[in-house]
Amino acid sequence: MSGVLKDLYAPAPATERGKPLHVGGDFKNKRDILYCVGQSVVIRSLENPMKVYLYREHTAPVCVARYSPSGSYIASSDTSGKLRVWSSDNEEHICTLQKDTIGQYMDLQWSEDSKRIVAGGNGRQSFGEVFLSDSGSGVGQISGHSKVILSVDMKPTRPYRVITGSEDFSVNFYEGPPFKYIKSNRDHTKYVNCVRFSPDGTKAVSVSSDKRGIFYDGSTGEVIGELSPDDGHSHTIYSCSWYEDSKRLLTVSADCTAKIWDTQSYKCLQTFTFPNDVNHFQVGCVWQGPFIVTINLRGDISILDENNPDRPLRVLHGHSNKINSLAYDRSSHKVYTSDITGYTIEWNVDDGRTQSFEGKPHTNNISKIGLFNGNLLSVAFDDSLKITPLQTREYGPSIPIEGQPIDVKTNDEAIFVLTHDKFIVMDSDGQVIKAQDLGFQATCMALHPHGNEVAIGGKDNIIHVFNKNGNNLTKKYDLSGNPGYITCLDYSPSGQYLGSGDSNRQVRAWEGDKIKTKMWVFHSTMVTSIQWSPDNEHVVTGSVDTKVIVWSLTKPLKRVVIDGAHQGGVTDVCWIDPNTVASVGDDCCLKTWTITHVQ
Repeated sequence: MSGVLKDLYAPAPATERGKPLHVGGDFKNKRDILYCVGQSVVIRSLENPMKVYLYREHTAPVCVARYSPSGSYIASSDTSGKLRVWSSDNEEHICTLQKDTIGQYMDLQWSEDSKRIVAGGNGRQSFGEVFLSDSGSGVGQISGHSKVILSVDMKPTRPYRVITGSEDFSVNFYEGPPFKYIKSNRDHTKYVNCVRFSPDGTKAVSVSSDKRGIFYDGSTGEVIGELSPDDGHSHTIYSCSWYEDSKRLLTVSADCTAKIWDTQSYKCLQTFTFPNDVNHFQVGCVWQGPFIVTINLRGDISILDENNPDRPLRVLHGHSNKINSLAYDRSSHKVYTSDITGYTIEWNVDDGRTQSFEGKPHTNNISKIGLFNGNLLSVAFDDSLKITPLQTREYGPSIPIEGQPIDVKTNDEAIFVLTHDKFIVMDSDGQVIKAQDLGFQATCMALHPHGNEVAIGGKDNIIHVFNKNGNNLTKKYDLSGNPGYITCLDYSPSGQYLGSGDSNRQVRAWEGDKIKTKMWVFHSTMVTSIQWSPDNEHVVTGSVDTKVIVWSLTKPLKRVVIDGAHQGGVTDVCWIDPNTVASVGDDCCLKTWTITHVQ
């Protein structure tokens, strides 16, 4: 057997409330954007949502990444102070420079000849530096700030200039190389979130939490204008981006709008409106050729339509936090994913199109989701169940659960919720029919496809199997001898077999009260998820060890091992069809894998 990546469904940019998001773009083809999430740098096509690449060579969360003007290299920096310059135009993505920096960069930019890089952030001894992109040698000093630099840029025409914006409310200019301080402006009264030179180098602009945008002469740094307050932003301006002709500027704000400005008259030309809630604070933007792109606090990427400012042309959704659970709807061929913040997304498996769930979500970590009669079921650590119609994708009301729910299963008639000490039966409206004390600490459960049996895993390393008579559970037998506590369970579609995974890395198949096979010990740490294939012959598992493994019941010594499937660990897996597996994990990604079985 073998397994290869079929499709990667991109994560969203990592955002932080109160902070600007600096997004990069490809200078050459103007069809890709560049952003960071976790320890990954994401290159994402704006034309085809299925065209995604993840660079995963950083060992700490990545803060910022930028294409070189040549398009051949990308510079990226992480929270540990490591900067890497790597090739973007070949499959090997060879690292040409690895450098220890001043600290955590917030922003960086290349010179127009791709030979120098300016960077600013929260340094140990200084807040910025300029260095050669091939050797890392310094070519000047970024001095004059007393607090963190939030944004930097380098003039794309000669003579070179550098502009910086800081939490000390100042905008500084430097000339070079070698670069040295020449001027400071202190007209802003709050954080300077973003500074950018125009593509022709004649102007620069700074935008701030004081709701102002100030323009400067690109060479001298003298103030030459300001965004008009008429139809201006009513809250913090987080980011800005010039159009390629240098005549228009895009800005985004916490007032849930994006605006296009005339950079001659400084008047607002167009306003794009978003829903008025905190998730839709617009914190990042980039103007890439024909694509006007904004990003909100939740990480949604909106591609705007100048002809229809009230509705984006397209929205690309994704997770920027660990995905805990997924569910597959065979009738619609769609996958549903939920992350630790309660954010839920619907994915079209074929083309990557997404829809988000709106309304009032869970207020805490979603532990499990499932499908039930055209609804999405979700249980979370806010001690509640939600029944959400898939047609509207509007979160249902929170139904209180007595205890913290850890699993949810369904049949055509009822909903079954597992807490750490109870098995709860609910009707289709979420009304509790019966809650039965278990007498042990439960960890997971599986419902027999015929509905007459329930298996519940325990912290006591035992799989407790119950007969289900109506809504009552009576003990049938125990499956003992597991080396760790039970972490996941699943019945085969025929009901003949039960699969289990435990905290001590073992995967087992059971037939009744007998072990069918116990040779499946190839994970190196806790097994997090398990599911049988539609043909009843294969089992897929995921683990904290980053692996997805497909096991064969008829050929128990054969397996497919997908190592490094998800950086940080695999949290859930499922079968899409007999030859395709889906998985999610700590890297905020949904992935599908093509599995070739032994003939």
